[in-house]
Amino acid sequence: VSLGVSGKAKVTTLYADDPFVVVIPQELQTSEAKKILGRLQKKGYLDTDLQPVGLSGWQKGELAYTLCERLGISRKWQVMATLWKCHPGTLRTNYSKTFTEQKAVDFSKKLKGVIY
Repeated sequence: VSLGVSGKAKVTTLYADDPFVVVIPQELQTSEAKKILGRLQKKGYLDTDLQPVGLSGWQKGELAYTLCERLGISRKWQVMATLWKCHPGTLRTNYSKTFTEQKAVDFSKKLKGVIY
């Protein structure tokens, strides 16, 4: 049993690949992480299961990077891929695409306003 952002107990199983089970990595269960995840939910970036809402691939990569940098998580791609049930290499590749686009810079500024 682990605590979700709302403080309510979430039951997890050994079947992390079950699409109906949200596995919250230990690195995201700190009080600081819960506060930030809650703010991201309130701003509409994440849903109640902490899954991205309406974000493109590069936006997910930027969100993963910015959040993990703020929390000091070194295994950022693995942690966020576990939470979002995707491949860590995909997040990393999508993040690398953001450096050349002005819209990525604008999105990053918005995220930092919520995360920091």
